[in-house]
Amino acid sequence: MNEARAIREALRERRVLSAYLSDKESVFKGPEARDLLYLLRACAMPERERLLKAALAVSLLERSPAWLDNLNDDSGQWELEVERFRHYREIWQRRGVLSMLRALFRDFGVARNLVAGGGERVLTNIFQLSELLQAAAGGLEGEQGLIRWLTVKINDTSQAVGEEEIIRLESDEDLVKVVTIHKAKGLEYGLVFLPFICNARPLKAKDGPLLYRDMEGKEHLTLAPDAEETAAADRERLAEDLRLLYVALTRAQYACWLGVGVMGRSKKGGDVSNLHYSALGYLLSGGREISLPELPGLLDEMRGDCPHLKIMPLPAAGSTPYRPPKTYAELGGARKFGGIISNNWRITSYSAILHGGLGQGRSSDSGLDFYRTLIEEESRERELTVSPVIHDQSSSAADFPKGPAAGTFLHDLLEWAAGDFAGLAVDGQRLQREVDKRCRRRNWQQWSGVLADWLGALLTAPIIPGDGRGALADLR
Repeated sequence: MNEARAIREALRERRVLSAYLSDKESVFKGPEARDLLYLLRACAMPERERLLKAALAVSLLERSPAWLDNLNDDSGQWELEVERFRHYREIWQRRGVLSMLRALFRDFGVARNLVAGGGERVLTNIFQLSELLQAAAGGLEGEQGLIRWLTVKINDTSQAVGEEEIIRLESDEDLVKVVTIHKAKGLEYGLVFLPFICNARPLKAKDGPLLYRDMEGKEHLTLAPDAEETAAADRERLAEDLRLLYVALTRAQYACWLGVGVMGRSKKGGDVSNLHYSALGYLLSGGREISLPELPGLLDEMRGDCPHLKIMPLPAAGSTPYRPPKTYAELGGARKFGGIISNNWRITSYSAILHGGLGQGRSSDSGLDFYRTLIEEESRERELTVSPVIHDQSSSAADFPKGPAAGTFLHDLLEWAAGDFAGLAVDGQRLQREVDKRCRRRNWQQWSGVLADWLGALLTAPIIPGDGRGALADLR
């Protein structure tokens, strides 16, 4: 990771966009997730001074230390920030966490600042986290429930990562892809650069416990290795490095560059490097220490007469920023529409279709008939979409309110129950508790008992009437 960070930092300084690829890295493990946690805490309780100051200090908002210190003395500015975050809380409660975060990012210029500073990776992460928060909020109770959910995700130490949590690439542009050799297995790239291919760290006895194989190929694990066991374990390390070197060299489609040089000096201060510990150094000298003067000769010997191998000195480092070529195609003139748009149409509804609202069998010559029909349809539609009326005495599921809001509620209820038909069918208390919670969100508490009884009966009712078998509770 340190090598990848160094490469990406050097590329960023030269305005070359890059992406670090990892097929198992969770977006919740990045610093952006913790920044969002601080922001959510402050938006939920803006009156808490400690929480609000912690949120204003996150790197996403890019507030200077001088600006933050000024809040301690400027009570007027502090009150403005408190009111600002109270407004975010209102947005959160009315329109959801995603709308709230977008308003916060817009007010603080987060996207603009990140793009200007080459922070496409951070911008992509916070957008992905915002979407995950919005999706999770639908099944959680209030702001504190979402904050607890995010806290658990950040502190989760398990290796399991859901597909939706894997870090996305910044964009579809042609980015320089920074990837470990392990993750590159099975992949192919046009051009490959291996700047750290000569890095190697031999195993030592203090690195124990060490795993090694004896001359018969049997594996051994030792907690206190001696010199012979340490050497055997280091041979295992070298064998794995050789396999990785083969993987790295075979990823390129057109060309591959290797950075070869002295990666360290001996403790005696001589001109001996640690190059021979690496897989490439082993191929050059067979494990024998390589002195600096003989390195060019060993490289020439390895190259032989192969015309496809070249040995070149390291070019001088430059700081000239990269300027991508302009490949935009010139836009032509807009095409002119030569067709005919018919005005013989009108907006209707499904209920109007059922009642013959499309005018079948009616005269289309009378404008009065048309408007009379339209008024009738709108009246019927209002009857269907009017806000549900809650009765004090609810006796049957058939009396449940009609309209799209009630239909969506029942659909969500069934979708939730589909996760555990069998368990809910035998656990009436859990079923009642969950239905109560969902009815409270819609202010339909009076219907919780009726809906719980209806859902319980639905789960155990046979799918084929009279069969007695094949109920939803039997599905696995």
